Amino acid sequence: MDRHIGDITFPSTLQVKKQEMLDPRMGVDKKSDLIADGTFPSDGDTIYMKEGMCVDVKEERCTYMLIDLSKIKATDYSGWYRMNDYVDAKTEALNITSVDIEGTAEEPDIEYATIEYVNTVVSEAIVSKLNEGY
Repeated sequence: MDRHIGDITFPSTLQVKKQEMLDPRMGVDKKSDLIADGTFPSDGDTIYMKEGMCVDVKEERCTYMLIDLSKIKATDYSGWYRMNDYVDAKTEALNITSVDIEGTAEEPDIEYATIEYVNTVVSEAIVSKLNEGY
């Protein structure tokens, strides 16, 4: 695998005290920002993004994965895959319900999803897309 290991050796940890992402490419306010000029750093025709990078869209409360760099600005969003589509379909297929602290069943609520479950579903989505040839 061709992996870029980094340009700077940073021999310590960070204690972040700002409610922002360390890499501003990883979050946008609106879906339309994904394809807008100037959202991601560029130099001429070079856009500094990589296929497989995930970007959170605040307005939709979901994550998009860049699957085709050549279509990053396509108005039909064909360069992007909405990760939550898989999560929503998987949740609906499993008919998952959550349990509140009193133990009564209720509609699914993201507050009660365990991080392990979310990681499993997202991992399955990535593997599924890779198996489809992305």
